[in-house]
Amino acid sequence: MKPFSFNNQKGMTLIEVLIASVILFISISAISYVSKAMLLNEMRLSRATERAFVFEYIQDEVSYRFEYERQREGEYQFAGSTYFWQVEVLSEKPVMTELAADGESSVANGTMVLYATSVFSQLSPSPKKIAEFKSVYWREQ
Repeated sequence: MKPFSFNNQKGMTLIEVLIASVILFISISAISYVSKAMLLNEMRLSRATERAFVFEYIQDEVSYRFEYERQREGEYQFAGSTYFWQVEVLSEKPVMTELAADGESSVANGTMVLYATSVFSQLSPSPKKIAEFKSVYWREQ
């Protein structure tokens, strides 16, 4: 009878299998964590980009409606969502003089209006302000 020898072993031991399993689990966990973080950041970036476009369109719409139609509140629908906006006039200052091209000054008839626009995502049950921007425009009198 031959004595048992470790040199002739043809398979893996239980400890080797456990160590390989732990290494495999750690690598799969790291890959899944990185994938999840990448997906969350991509979703956040997509949402921020969409909001930036929406707010740019809303700002143009509000500027037109406030300056030419004198509306102080309204709603804007974009991509299936409704956004509510409200304008608050912060300051109205008359312009005192106007410089001409030849360097002479003359009295101007107009007002500089500084206003702030607040954008809300919903009005009920409680309004949630999601953006605010300020604008200035010249109004002839």
